[in-house]
Amino acid sequence: MVFTTTTLLCSILHEYPMTLGVQTITNNVDVPNSVQNFPFSDGTQQPTCIYGNQIQFGNTNFDGTSPWSAIDANGPTNGCNELAPPVAAKTCGRPMPPTLFISDLTADKTNRTGDWQFYGTPYLPHKICGLWQASVKTIT
Repeated sequence: MVFTTTTLLCSILHEYPMTLGVQTITNNVDVPNSVQNFPFSDGTQQPTCIYGNQIQFGNTNFDGTSPWSAIDANGPTNGCNELAPPVAAKTCGRPMPPTLFISDLTADKTNRTGDWQFYGTPYLPHKICGLWQASVKTIT
Protein backbone atom coordinates (compact mmCIF):
# COMPACT_ATOMS: atom_id res chain seq x y z
CA MET A 1 0.00 0.00 0.00
CA VAL A 2 1.11 3.53 -0.71
CA PHE A 3 -0.19 6.44 1.37
CA THR A 4 -0.26 10.06 0.29
CA THR A 5 -2.34 12.91 1.63
CA THR A 6 -5.33 12.10 -0.60
CA THR A 7 -4.81 8.63 -2.07
CA LEU A 8 -4.58 5.04 -0.91
CA LEU A 9 -3.34 2.69 -3.64
CA CYS A 10 -3.69 -1.08 -3.40
CA SER A 11 -2.66 -3.73 -5.89
CA ILE A 12 -3.98 -7.21 -6.39
CA LEU A 13 -1.77 -9.61 -8.33
CA HIS A 14 -3.49 -12.86 -9.13
CA GLU A 15 -3.98 -15.13 -12.11
CA TYR A 16 -7.77 -14.68 -11.96
CA PRO A 17 -9.75 -11.44 -12.21
CA MET A 18 -10.73 -9.97 -8.85
CA THR A 19 -14.38 -10.08 -7.80
CA LEU A 20 -15.78 -6.58 -8.03
CA GLY A 21 -19.19 -7.31 -6.53
CA VAL A 22 -22.50 -9.14 -6.67
CA GLN A 23 -24.24 -8.74 -10.03
CA THR A 24 -27.09 -11.24 -9.58
CA ILE A 25 -28.93 -12.48 -6.49
CA THR A 26 -31.32 -15.44 -6.67
CA ASN A 27 -33.59 -15.77 -3.64
CA ASN A 28 -35.06 -19.28 -3.37
CA VAL A 29 -36.41 -18.70 0.15
CA ASP A 30 -38.87 -15.79 0.02
CA VAL A 31 -40.09 -16.33 -3.56
CA PRO A 32 -38.66 -19.37 -5.37
CA ASN A 33 -36.34 -18.39 -8.22
CA SER A 34 -36.75 -14.68 -7.54
CA VAL A 35 -33.84 -13.04 -9.38
CA GLN A 36 -32.55 -9.49 -9.06
CA ASN A 37 -29.81 -8.09 -11.31
CA PHE A 38 -27.67 -5.06 -10.43
CA PRO A 39 -25.70 -2.64 -12.67
CA PHE A 40 -22.16 -3.92 -13.10
CA SER A 41 -19.13 -2.56 -14.99
CA ASP A 42 -17.80 -5.20 -17.36
CA GLY A 43 -14.07 -5.72 -16.97
CA THR A 44 -13.59 -9.32 -17.98
CA GLN A 45 -12.27 -9.01 -21.56
CA GLN A 46 -9.31 -6.61 -21.53
CA PRO A 47 -7.43 -4.73 -18.79
CA THR A 48 -8.85 -1.25 -18.40
CA CYS A 49 -9.32 1.55 -15.85
CA ILE A 50 -12.61 3.05 -14.76
CA TYR A 51 -13.17 5.98 -12.42
CA GLY A 52 -15.77 7.47 -10.08
CA ASN A 53 -19.33 7.20 -11.35
CA GLN A 54 -18.30 4.82 -14.16
CA ILE A 55 -17.71 2.08 -11.57
CA GLN A 56 -20.79 -0.05 -11.05
CA PHE A 57 -20.14 -2.60 -8.30
CA GLY A 58 -23.43 -4.44 -8.63
CA ASN A 59 -25.20 -4.63 -5.28
CA THR A 60 -23.59 -2.46 -2.58
CA ASN A 61 -26.26 -2.98 0.09
CA PHE A 62 -24.40 -3.97 3.25
CA ASP A 63 -27.54 -4.27 5.43
CA GLY A 64 -27.13 -7.55 7.29
CA THR A 65 -30.84 -7.79 8.03
CA SER A 66 -31.63 -8.17 4.32
CA PRO A 67 -31.07 -11.43 2.42
CA TRP A 68 -30.59 -9.24 -0.68
CA SER A 69 -27.40 -7.68 0.73
CA ALA A 70 -23.96 -7.93 -0.88
CA ILE A 71 -22.38 -9.78 2.03
CA ASP A 72 -21.58 -13.38 2.80
CA ALA A 73 -23.01 -15.25 5.79
CA ASN A 74 -22.71 -13.90 9.33
CA GLY A 75 -21.32 -15.93 12.18
CA PRO A 76 -18.14 -17.04 13.88
CA THR A 77 -16.89 -18.95 10.83
CA ASN A 78 -16.03 -15.68 9.09
CA GLY A 79 -14.59 -13.99 12.18
CA CYS A 80 -17.70 -12.08 13.26
CA ASN A 81 -17.92 -10.89 16.83
CA GLU A 82 -21.25 -12.36 17.95
CA LEU A 83 -20.86 -10.77 21.39
CA ALA A 84 -20.77 -7.23 20.01
CA PRO A 85 -24.13 -5.46 20.08
CA PRO A 86 -25.74 -4.85 16.68
CA VAL A 87 -25.37 -1.29 15.44
CA ALA A 88 -28.60 -0.26 13.69
CA ALA A 89 -29.01 -2.56 10.67
CA LYS A 90 -25.29 -3.13 10.15
CA THR A 91 -23.80 -6.57 9.99
CA CYS A 92 -20.46 -8.20 10.45
CA GLY A 93 -20.86 -10.22 7.27
CA ARG A 94 -17.95 -9.83 4.85
CA PRO A 95 -18.66 -7.45 1.93
CA MET A 96 -18.36 -8.91 -1.55
CA PRO A 97 -17.19 -5.75 -3.41
CA PRO A 98 -13.59 -4.63 -2.72
CA THR A 99 -14.10 -2.55 0.40
CA LEU A 100 -11.73 -0.68 2.69
CA PHE A 101 -12.29 -0.62 6.45
CA ILE A 102 -10.17 1.59 8.71
CA SER A 103 -9.35 0.93 12.36
CA ASP A 104 -7.38 3.56 14.29
CA LEU A 105 -4.72 1.73 16.30
CA THR A 106 -2.92 4.91 17.38
CA ALA A 107 -4.04 4.94 21.03
CA ASP A 108 -5.00 1.28 21.45
CA LYS A 109 -3.36 -1.48 19.42
CA THR A 110 -6.29 -3.82 20.22
CA ASN A 111 -8.91 -1.40 18.86
CA ARG A 112 -10.85 -3.12 16.06
CA THR A 113 -13.96 -0.91 15.94
CA GLY A 114 -13.43 0.00 12.28
CA ASP A 115 -13.03 -3.63 11.10
CA TRP A 116 -15.82 -5.28 9.11
CA GLN A 117 -16.26 -7.86 11.88
CA PHE A 118 -17.04 -5.01 14.29
CA TYR A 119 -19.54 -3.01 12.19
CA GLY A 120 -17.00 -0.65 10.61
CA THR A 121 -17.84 1.82 7.85
CA PRO A 122 -17.23 0.46 4.33
CA TYR A 123 -15.38 2.61 1.76
CA LEU A 124 -15.62 1.59 -1.91
CA PRO A 125 -12.83 2.33 -4.43
CA HIS A 126 -12.93 5.41 -6.66
CA LYS A 127 -10.75 3.87 -9.38
CA ILE A 128 -10.35 0.29 -10.58
CA CYS A 129 -7.72 -0.91 -13.07
CA GLY A 130 -7.16 -4.37 -14.46
CA LEU A 131 -9.56 -7.28 -14.96
CA TRP A 132 -12.54 -8.08 -12.74
CA GLN A 133 -15.60 -10.27 -12.64
CA ALA A 134 -19.01 -10.39 -10.99
CA SER A 135 -20.22 -12.87 -8.42
CA VAL A 136 -23.63 -14.48 -8.13
CA LYS A 137 -25.33 -14.96 -4.77
CA THR A 138 -27.94 -17.68 -4.24
CA ILE A 139 -30.08 -17.68 -1.10
CA THR A 140 -31.29 -21.16 -0.19
